[in-house]
Amino acid sequence: MDTRKLKTALVYAGIAVLAVMLGLLAARFTGPSTNGAAPTLEVGTALGGEAYRVPEFTLSDHRGEDFDESTFEDRWSFVFFGYTYCPDICPTTLATISSTLKAIDPGAHPVQGVFVSVDPERDSPERMADYVTYFHPDIIGITGADAEIARLTGPLGILAVKTPDPNDPDNYLVDHSASILLIDPRGRLSAVFGAPHDPLAMARDLATLRKHYR
Repeated sequence: MDTRKLKTALVYAGIAVLAVMLGLLAARFTGPSTNGAAPTLEVGTALGGEAYRVPEFTLSDHRGEDFDESTFEDRWSFVFFGYTYCPDICPTTLATISSTLKAIDPGAHPVQGVFVSVDPERDSPERMADYVTYFHPDIIGITGADAEIARLTGPLGILAVKTPDPNDPDNYLVDHSASILLIDPRGRLSAVFGAPHDPLAMARDLATLRKHYR
């Protein structure tokens, strides 16, 4: 198999696995709510009483400070997994999160964006700092050891598959999930927003979730 066919096969394999993982994520959070019916959202899927608490992990943010599960507390967080070398999906999604943050009315709990690198080999805190601050001052970039990133990606149903380039080992792609996750102020997965994303609708969905927050 030549290089081009091999790369194409790897990309399609990654997409297939991604579809399976997203299906498993949807199935995991389907079921009766233990805190009453989840609210109906405009573009997102609310998880209601089935919201999953973020597992323990330890990473570093783009300022070199520790970032762990407690950093999600007392604020709402729009979380996206990607990498700075991503050619299209990541910059588009971060621009969407930036627009969403600008459209949100002040509330009892502040709102932040969190960009989790699935490419720690190339995404240093310094590179993350230059990248995320370009989009919005309230977007935090976090990175760290592969094992710690896996503590998040696995339980939250996020897929990341490295697609190597045999001709240029340093210029690889990473196929990854395109969903935006919303973590509530108690550190629970509150909603999932699938692509394509509508920033104004996401802001309205957050307003709805705020009314049902408990």
